[in-house]
Amino acid sequence: MQTKAYRPDWTNSVKQWALDGQTMLYGTEECQKVGQEKTYAAIIDTGSSQIGIPDSMFWELKLKWKRDFNDLDCVTDDNFCQVMTPCSETAKKLKPISFQISGQVFELSPEQYLHQAEGKRCQFAISGNQLKGSSGNLMLMGDTLLRHLY
Repeated sequence: MQTKAYRPDWTNSVKQWALDGQTMLYGTEECQKVGQEKTYAAIIDTGSSQIGIPDSMFWELKLKWKRDFNDLDCVTDDNFCQVMTPCSETAKKLKPISFQISGQVFELSPEQYLHQAEGKRCQFAISGNQLKGSSGNLMLMGDTLLRHLY
């Protein structure tokens, strides 16, 4: 896959390679509004357990999840959206999520992006990217995606 620089040249950073994150789908629906940016730098982050996506994408994804779960809670935990239903039941109501990165499509089933927490709490392991500035528009691909690729 071809890589690209994602930091401005003036930073003189040697750690600036990224893949070309092109789009994200929930089922067959794009998670970007019409006219909204559709390419983002995608960073493979082996030190992260989840997937972080730009806030604009995350906002759209949350709207789609809320259609499937009106009791979706994205406030109680700063890092994850969650429902108070076991993941085995939650997964049946959700759609797969696909990421197009450098021309390749990577799909995760709901079982692959859900995390069973304590009790009946089921957490969604995709969140808004918490980085600030220009790094806030990165797609951070952590273990949630990586463990299904190798």
